[in-house]
Amino acid sequence: MLAMNRVKISLLIRSKRKITLESSGRLPRNREDGDDYPNSGLICPPAKGKRRSGGFDSPVPLFGVRTGGEGRREEERSGQNWENLNNSSGGEKQGFGPPSPPPRHSCSSSIDKREPRSLRRRPPPPCRRAARLLLVQIRLEFLMDNQSQQSAADGDASVMCQLVSPEGDHLGAALYLPQNVGPLQLQEIVNHLLHNEDKLPYAFYIGDEELSVQLGTYMTQKNANVEVTLRIVYQPQALFRIRPVNRCSATIAGHTEAVLAVSFSPDGKCLASGSGDTTVRFWDLSTQTPLFTCKGHKNWVLCIAWSPDGKHLVSGSKSGELILWDPKTGKQLGNPLTGHRKWITAVSWEPVHLQAPSRRFVSASKDGDARIWDIATRKCVINLTGHTNSVTCVKWGGDGLIYTGSEDCLIKVWETSQGKLVKTLQGHGHWVNSLALSTEYVLRTGAYDHTGKTYSTAEEMKEAALARYKKMRGNAPERLVSGSDDFTMFLWEPTMSKQPKARMTGHQKLVNHVYFSPDGQWLASASFDKSVKLWNGITGKFIAAFRGHVADVYQISWSADSRLLLSGSKDSTLKVWDIRTHKLKQDLPGHADEAKLGLFPCISGNSMTALAYAALLRSEAPNRMGSALEKATILVVALWDLVP
Repeated sequence: MLAMNRVKISLLIRSKRKITLESSGRLPRNREDGDDYPNSGLICPPAKGKRRSGGFDSPVPLFGVRTGGEGRREEERSGQNWENLNNSSGGEKQGFGPPSPPPRHSCSSSIDKREPRSLRRRPPPPCRRAARLLLVQIRLEFLMDNQSQQSAADGDASVMCQLVSPEGDHLGAALYLPQNVGPLQLQEIVNHLLHNEDKLPYAFYIGDEELSVQLGTYMTQKNANVEVTLRIVYQPQALFRIRPVNRCSATIAGHTEAVLAVSFSPDGKCLASGSGDTTVRFWDLSTQTPLFTCKGHKNWVLCIAWSPDGKHLVSGSKSGELILWDPKTGKQLGNPLTGHRKWITAVSWEPVHLQAPSRRFVSASKDGDARIWDIATRKCVINLTGHTNSVTCVKWGGDGLIYTGSEDCLIKVWETSQGKLVKTLQGHGHWVNSLALSTEYVLRTGAYDHTGKTYSTAEEMKEAALARYKKMRGNAPERLVSGSDDFTMFLWEPTMSKQPKARMTGHQKLVNHVYFSPDGQWLASASFDKSVKLWNGITGKFIAAFRGHVADVYQISWSADSRLLLSGSKDSTLKVWDIRTHKLKQDLPGHADEAKLGLFPCISGNSMTALAYAALLRSEAPNRMGSALEKATILVVALWDLVP
């Protein structure tokens, strides 16, 4: 392009030499009216003159204005000559001819005749004006070429990206990736760098936002600087996908009083429920029919818990007694375990990767104590005393530590061999209502996963459970979160420090329930301020708020693939929330009274069905309000189908 422009300029210089303007550069009088100049191929009509002002000439327009027939003939000749110039320039771009002349003024001819020639502005020589127009044309073409080259360069530009694990470890060095790389290509890169034989699904996050578009599109949308390294966090996803529930699959009647607790078996084949009618019932999830009705308690059944190997179920009542049940026969195993002076508030089993088969569990009570029980000897082996008020929640961690939260605003950490107090976590200004562990899902399900694999020996089950625990935990320590009546939550790493890792604020009323997602990447909280909030499970950073309930939100439950969240409220509705879009996925009305949720999702390997939740109804929690139970309600079980 530049070479062709140089040729055009040289031709103009040659034409200048053939015009008789060598010395003065002024327009001859006999050619002032715009005659054709020989050998130039151009028509350069003179510009309309203006009076001088202050001794300086006004800017010279590119083309003059002529009136009458002479002006029309001049325009026709000008257009023809410009076409000749364009055709003779060797394939130049069209559309850069002389601009259209401005509108004619009827009085311009008379003004030209009245003004003396000495006051008229002299136009520049035609060769100089043609060169000026040519330079403008060259400049426009140069800018257009630069713009097209820049666009092509932007399309081929690379973005420096650093892949980071959820724990913050760099996956190799930074990479220059093309801007057309998206989540699918990033997934291939991560699988290759991690040397995964089986391709695993991953989700990618920049900050707290999931990357769902190509890098170039993201950089454009966020107006990001390509010179700054883009930090991309990859998070492993479940190999299965769960469809959101959209209907009630079964209404199972049987209890004669309100249902106060439900829990799924680790293998997902059975469901247990405890009621105000003092009975514990087992339900077959394949046929959605009752299996056993277990009688033995003398007061309300407030909490139940399955052993991680699925061979035992323990239930605690308002009278302070604990009963062990055989899920295969529905019979009571031995006499009730007594020792607590007030009602049972929570029960948690020792993880199966620490002890197989399961033998020990810990119970918390309103009397301020936590007790460790051995089901082989049917005795309390360790009494954990130290709290000055009611123990509201208890968790048995994967590292062999027990965590207890109390109404004395403290969280205590205990070792389990001798029952010694390891440390006390302080920070809350009111009751501690709820505790949750980042590894809670794999601790509860043990060796069972979505494949439905069964184990013949306890040692084989222990090894499989340990492998699941190590894979889920990774290199990061086990995390603990606590929710309190002081409207706040604390994120802890108890094995690392006594100080909280993060303090999470935002709720306007007490936090009733906190729960980690099965993959440990997210944290959800339910509050009496009618909202559910989503947090980063690693850093504790606020992500989103889910609003839609019109009354207190009691409990929450995650789908097994960590993509959906369910909340139950006093407004008698259940709501399914999409974690990726942070929007309401499904609204499930229909209950006649307040809705509560089963605490744990689970997976049924045989039928390839994920049981997302069990909704149960009660008037008020007896361990908080102490109010009487109302009329008996039914247990509703909803199923979420798995998508391979």
